[in-house]
Amino acid sequence: MRSRSVWLLSALFLLHVQGCFSLSCPRVVAGTVGGSLSVQCHYEEKYKNNRKFLCHQSCGPNQEIVMTEVSEREVRNGRVSIRDDPASLSFTVTLEELRLQDAGTYQCGIDITLSWDATFLVEVRVSPAAAPTQSSNPLKTTDTLVPVMTLLPELTLPVHNRPSPPPRSQLSSVHSLKLLLLPVFLKLPLLLGTLGAVLWMKKRLQRAH
Repeated sequence: MRSRSVWLLSALFLLHVQGCFSLSCPRVVAGTVGGSLSVQCHYEEKYKNNRKFLCHQSCGPNQEIVMTEVSEREVRNGRVSIRDDPASLSFTVTLEELRLQDAGTYQCGIDITLSWDATFLVEVRVSPAAAPTQSSNPLKTTDTLVPVMTLLPELTLPVHNRPSPPPRSQLSSVHSLKLLLLPVFLKLPLLLGTLGAVLWMKKRLQRAH
């Protein structure tokens, strides 16, 4: 009876090991808070019509986070989706909008009827998002540039009282008057000389008589 139990346990172990070799996934995947990550697993061709699933490390029956259906190659449950691609013999699990509590160990698996499910443990690591870096002299967009001229003291220049120039019409009249008087001034000495000569001749004639 004991040897039969040992044989049964050994057979179950071999079936489980065989299921592990039937599925290949990355052991560790990482992402940041708010981002997303994907886990791509490859399987043997004989399992391309089987359902694929994702669950937590210690999941039991009907505790899968997400599982494909035969008629649906892609299934979504909240922030988690799974897509089976039989043409490439692979399925991909995607976690979106990552949170710190999403970190942990998960099982990617293939649902095998009347046998151990083929599963693979995958560790998910989630790190905080990096804070944006700031320059040493940040320039705020709300700052306003003050014109340089407003920083200078107001200068008051002295104003000299100068006589305003005469109107243009007055200048024209004065110019015309000068042109009229110019011949008179030029002939005046000649007239005076002629008048003096006449007076001198008159006096001389009077003395002769």
